[in-house]
Amino acid sequence: MFPFSISYSVQLTRNITLDEYESVLKYVKEFIEKKTADDIIIWENGLEFKSRLLKWRSRNNIMSAIDKGEFYILSKEGKTFISYKIYMYFLLLSALVFAGLVEALTKNIALSVFVIIFMGGLNWLIAVIRHRYMLNDLKKRIDLLIPSGIYPFYANKK
Repeated sequence: MFPFSISYSVQLTRNITLDEYESVLKYVKEFIEKKTADDIIIWENGLEFKSRLLKWRSRNNIMSAIDKGEFYILSKEGKTFISYKIYMYFLLLSALVFAGLVEALTKNIALSVFVIIFMGGLNWLIAVIRHRYMLNDLKKRIDLLIPSGIYPFYANKK
């Protein structure tokens, strides 16, 4: 539910077959592991990961602002899409709690509204933009892997 979850979708340049889904998802898994995602689960056409709240990460880490994310490979009308959904409950709820604490201590509503807008809103906006760029980067990388239909590191050996 918006604003706690945000969905993105991009179309791949080349359609991928059901047989190639596993290879693409393994590539996505490796890509997000480098960005410190945890508890990655792959299934038929998707992947889910978590971003542990208590794991030490710098504020510059792209995974620090989200709770979890999901990738799906979808085929519609002969086109292949990658759908990506992120969840940011902790970010916005912590901003509300902090704003409530500021309100209780200072009795200044304007300051608590500023805290919500600045701490919650701007961090939310930055996370939304960064994850959109991350998905576009991932799309470009997958498009580079699949023009020939060969996944150099993830090809299924039969």
